[in-house]
Amino acid sequence: MMRAAFGFLSLLLGLFGSGAQMQGDVTEGTSKQTTPDIWVEVRALRDMVVELKVQLSALEDKVKESENQVDDLRAELISTKFHMELLQTENRDLQTRLRNTESELLVCKSKIDQLERDNEAEATELKSFERRLTTTESRTSELERENADVQSELLINKSRIEQLEKENAGKTQMAFYAGLANGGVIGPYNTDITLKYSKVFTNIGEAYNPATGFFTAPVRGAYYFQFTVCSHGSQMPGVSLYKNNQRVMFNLIPVLNTVDYITNSVVLELNAGDEIHLVLPSGYAVYDSDSNHSSFSSFLLFSL
Repeated sequence: MMRAAFGFLSLLLGLFGSGAQMQGDVTEGTSKQTTPDIWVEVRALRDMVVELKVQLSALEDKVKESENQVDDLRAELISTKFHMELLQTENRDLQTRLRNTESELLVCKSKIDQLERDNEAEATELKSFERRLTTTESRTSELERENADVQSELLINKSRIEQLEKENAGKTQMAFYAGLANGGVIGPYNTDITLKYSKVFTNIGEAYNPATGFFTAPVRGAYYFQFTVCSHGSQMPGVSLYKNNQRVMFNLIPVLNTVDYITNSVVLELNAGDEIHLVLPSGYAVYDSDSNHSSFSSFLLFSL
């Protein structure tokens, strides 16, 4: 722009010079009266040149200012381009993060759906558990009532037992249980023999004598007796129960088997000193071992 201004000024000066020369050629020989008019024009042109120089200087300042503005705009453009590149990079990063976030959201949605299904299943199971709990609580209440009844009955029985213990505190207590022997088959013999149940397990009151096989009543009362004898092989089993010297019962097995048992019981009223014993009749046999197949027992029901 400044070069254009210089060119315009040069053109103007050239035109001024040419005009002055032509004016001199035309007016040469005229009168001296036209000289003042030329100088007026020269002064006017000079003033115009001065004004043009001022305008040119102003234009130069504007050109410099414009060039500075261009430099500023160029720097701003570079900065804007740099920021745009940064924004593009950030935009790409944001797009990548957005895609990752969308993927994570899809995964989360899938997990949420699964959790909702699990929650529905757990809710169903919880309802079932609540129903079972209600049933259990009802059953527990019922059992508590039954337990209260049992506790009440237990207290009554305990009171009754304590009363019976007080009543029986001064009474005779008697009970015994004994096994026959470990020797296997006993008999048959040519005569009757008393069976001696020598393996004593219980003998409260010491009323049974394992050395003789006799039980002696300590007091007058009702007594319960039970015996068991075992057969083995081809020997016929048989047994008699005696009160003192009187036979009370006789038992046998007429049919022979490999192993067979006779069991019987009786309640007898005895006086103090009465004796009870078991007899193996002649021709019969019994069997016993450490398993106690043959046994004899008794206890006092009550005193009279």
